[in-house]
Amino acid sequence: MAAIALPYPNELTFRPFQPWLWLDCAGLMLCDLGFVVLALLARDLRWLLPIVPISVGILLLIVRHHAHTITISGSSLICRRGLLRVRETSIPIARLDFEIRQTFLGRIFDYGSVRVAAPAGPIEVRRIASIRMLRAMIAERQTELYLAPLNWPPRGRR
Repeated sequence: MAAIALPYPNELTFRPFQPWLWLDCAGLMLCDLGFVVLALLARDLRWLLPIVPISVGILLLIVRHHAHTITISGSSLICRRGLLRVRETSIPIARLDFEIRQTFLGRIFDYGSVRVAAPAGPIEVRRIASIRMLRAMIAERQTELYLAPLNWPPRGRR
């Protein structure tokens, strides 16, 4: 009988920063509203045609927002990108080489872009929320992994 791998008790998933999604969607909805007003004022239904591609753009923004995640699970960092064609890369935290980029607003609102060096090439996930917690969790896991040989054998088995 095969053993079932249980999830690490401290598994954390980081997603993109939601307020930017809200602002992008609000801007596109205002464009939609503007075209509806133009159609009513001009009494010409051709002004309603741009509503369809703008609405598709809103849906694509929402889908793209939910399609990118970074998960810290056990001793691995998992980068997941895509919705229809999902690309998932698992990198051991002990050998993790990463870079975090933050703008001025990113420092204020605690979000940023994460660039991870992977064997197949660098992976960049943009606008990840709670970037300070991500950095702290990676540092904590790396410390646990580096100190693991010092804590062996476990207490009670000496």
